Amino acid sequence: VQNLISLLTLEEKIAAIAPDLDFDTCTTHVKGAAHVGFPPYMWLVETNTAVASACISETKCTTEFSGPLTMGASFNRTAWRLKGTVFGTEQRALVNVHGERGREGSRDYLGLTAYGPNINQQRDPRFGRTSELPGEDPYLSGQYAIYFVRGMQEKDSHGYPKVMAYLKHFTAYSRETGRGHDDYNISMHDLFDTYLPQFEAGLKEGEATGVMCSYNAVNGVPMCANDYLLNQIMRKKWNLPNLHVTTDCGAPANLLGAPANAPDNATAAAWSIMNGSDVEMGSTMWTTNLKEAVERNLATEEAVNQAFYRSYRPHFIAGRFDDFEKSEWSKFGVNDINSDGHRQIQLEAALQGLVLLKHENSALPVKIGSKVAVVGPLGVTRQGLMSDYENDQSCYGGGHDCIPTLAESISAVNGASITTSASGVDIDSNKTDGIPVALQLASDADVVVLCLGITKAQERETLDRKDTRVPGLQEDFAQQVFNVGKPVILVLVNGGQVALDNLVAGPSAIVEAFNPNTIGGTALALSLFGIENRWGKLPYTIYPYDVMQAFDMKDHSMSTAPGRTHRYFTGKPVYPFGYGLSLTSFEMSCYPTTGKKKLNYQCVVINAGNIIGDEVIQVYHSAGDDVRSKAKHPVPLQSLVGFERIRVEAGDVDIISFDFDLSVFELVNEKGDKIVYPGTHMLRFTNGVLEPVEFCHMITREATGNLRASLS
Repeated sequence: VQNLISLLTLEEKIAAIAPDLDFDTCTTHVKGAAHVGFPPYMWLVETNTAVASACISETKCTTEFSGPLTMGASFNRTAWRLKGTVFGTEQRALVNVHGERGREGSRDYLGLTAYGPNINQQRDPRFGRTSELPGEDPYLSGQYAIYFVRGMQEKDSHGYPKVMAYLKHFTAYSRETGRGHDDYNISMHDLFDTYLPQFEAGLKEGEATGVMCSYNAVNGVPMCANDYLLNQIMRKKWNLPNLHVTTDCGAPANLLGAPANAPDNATAAAWSIMNGSDVEMGSTMWTTNLKEAVERNLATEEAVNQAFYRSYRPHFIAGRFDDFEKSEWSKFGVNDINSDGHRQIQLEAALQGLVLLKHENSALPVKIGSKVAVVGPLGVTRQGLMSDYENDQSCYGGGHDCIPTLAESISAVNGASITTSASGVDIDSNKTDGIPVALQLASDADVVVLCLGITKAQERETLDRKDTRVPGLQEDFAQQVFNVGKPVILVLVNGGQVALDNLVAGPSAIVEAFNPNTIGGTALALSLFGIENRWGKLPYTIYPYDVMQAFDMKDHSMSTAPGRTHRYFTGKPVYPFGYGLSLTSFEMSCYPTTGKKKLNYQCVVINAGNIIGDEVIQVYHSAGDDVRSKAKHPVPLQSLVGFERIRVEAGDVDIISFDFDLSVFELVNEKGDKIVYPGTHMLRFTNGVLEPVEFCHMITREATGNLRASLS
């Protein structure tokens, strides 16, 4: 890389790290230098739910997974790694066959930089981009990032990774209102306890190539010009000196406004590159003003060289400039896109992320051959099933006609002649003319599947929700359906949490389906009819309506009463984080064992029902009152520290082992440092439904200064 830098002029180096004005600036085409054989490049390929691209043919659109909340709800590291493996394979294949973003003929040819996963903190249910996230817990999101990235960056025998993975959006980005000029006061405790751990895990353990810095400011400093977080924390404290940082689209231009208020374009360009950003995306501050900034001594050519080095070092590692055939990934082609194997992984992941919130009166499984009425606006929509950052083309040529509605997926399993459907009401209107038909179908049916929720019309990038109820007349319509008197299975389609206060009592069963995307309807149908029994657990807390509405979206403190997420919320949730039922019944017992580490446990899981099923065992740390009383900072009520997913045959037993060291008891203090306090600490083992099995540990400090844990 250094040799290449020495052959380029200042103008050429800037042109390689800033948008080419002849193309869309957000996809970020940059110029090459033909005189040294350095080719142009396009940076932005979204990889959150699919490798964003145009379809190659009718059957060769990239594999699109259910929304990230579904993935988080699976609590399955293997599923996350396999998703990454699919993405890495398909992006390499598209690069090999000159695949394009957007549409065929766009000239936006895919490169090897992959932007995803998005692991921002799900702090407020109304955040418009919740559908892009795996959940509310920093440990869960960190594990998701580690395994997703490992799958994407799988290396061949020569050390070439499939792609280069970037985490989004660094950091504390959880509000769309006022985006680009929003500034949040965040304590050192909250930064290192909530907003940074998932990124640290994804970068240090997952070895992600880089991050996209976010639009917001933290403590007065915009993230894409934040020396403290980009340089002092990530590159120095986390010992990642070559970490690559690209800006979110237009972030350098935002420096001209609040809170930075750069006096001119050259200053805005200088502030971003001098404080840690390496590639400008979506604006042209660097393209048109960075050379002037260097000439005015606002920025240095050394900083340009450093940004160029951090930008293209990963390209050399990935073999972009080596002989094509040298990489084992050169074998990938069109047949590796949306292959049978990839579709099986896609379906498995979708099955494992549906969450069964309520099940009474043996409503499930529905008997195949029953008269089933699918009513509600989310049962008959196609586009409405999609999460934010869906594929560029989910169907060949664009649109959503190839995606089955939930009603069609249910009909495919149950039979078209005995499955009926009607929307009843719109997603968000006051029209009532469709209600009589829907109620008649419900009355004529043996079982009613009621599909309610929200779409990207209510929440998406640039749009936070103002209200967490299902919009329009959906809630009133639901009560009318309940009053028909037939067994009702309520299916929820949404990203951020929707208020369930008035919807819990009526149905016999409730299924949280999140954003099903292209495959989720199939997974839902297989699960409702008992063909599969793979359910997951809630990746966020479903709060009472009044609590959700009372949250101050500007307040980034996690512990301000009544607290945010399962870690700090002191009230009673409608459904808690980690909750989820199964069509079979499980029993669990846990006990300490002797193992490789200081704290070793085994949990015996018994499938006491009559069908095979999946279960997730979760482990939480809670500090005792003696520890809380001496801490000078907020202390979480509980922190997720471990989990494992297993599949157990009916009547069979399986054993899960958990091995921890003393770091499992760490808390983050007021300075942002991790510390283990002497005193009482609990580890709780649970499936989210049964009473947890709890073990109390006393942490003491020995004469040598070392900490020691003993069961008490």
